Amino acid sequence: MAAPGIIHSKTGTLIRYDLIDGIKNIPLRDLVEEHTQISCVVENNMSCYALTEWTSGAARQLSDFILLSVRSGFGSAIMLGGKLLNGSHGFSTEAGSSIVPSNKPVSQWKSLHQLVSETALEVSSDLSNMTLSPKKAREAGVLLGTEAASLASLLDPEAIILAGALVEEEGPLWDIVESTYRKFIMPEVNESVRLLHSQVGSFSAAVGATQRCFQELFPTNPNSDQESKLIRAK
Repeated sequence: MAAPGIIHSKTGTLIRYDLIDGIKNIPLRDLVEEHTQISCVVENNMSCYALTEWTSGAARQLSDFILLSVRSGFGSAIMLGGKLLNGSHGFSTEAGSSIVPSNKPVSQWKSLHQLVSETALEVSSDLSNMTLSPKKAREAGVLLGTEAASLASLLDPEAIILAGALVEEEGPLWDIVESTYRKFIMPEVNESVRLLHSQVGSFSAAVGATQRCFQELFPTNPNSDQESKLIRAK
């Protein structure tokens, strides 16, 4: 199951989802298994989205990449050596929770979720009906571009992939994000870490959930090129 929000991937628990009040510590895996009598794996929807990008999208030939998604919230996923990064406690790659310093009192600082998302910018995911002031577009684009540059400098992936209508090639943020990214990325990796558009559709998290199941059913060594190809083939 691909689910939004803060997911404890080791226990299959939805810890919280800031866009829906009242969501707290929902044992999704246990509920599904009890209802269906079928084993279940619960993964963050952006991690599942990244799996689809890896098997059939912009990351198809890559082993190391970062996905940044600007949709209703700010989502992210990291794949290193052909394997999703989950962290020691199952909470890694929550870039949307990164705090952005400002000249306001510390108590008023906001996260990327609150500053760079369709919800925060009060826009729809339909480009034909999207209206965003140049000022808001620049502020959001600069924040996203610097976040992408920081992550690229930190992890040195093969590419950073951006998903969501706001960052499509014709979207209002793309040019600002790209120029900011190139301005602040570490010079030594500027040419080698590509900034790419997502090449998969809106329901790719659901598709990626099937890939996640295959990984559980047919565990492989992701460092093996042959076995990485086998995962893609499945």
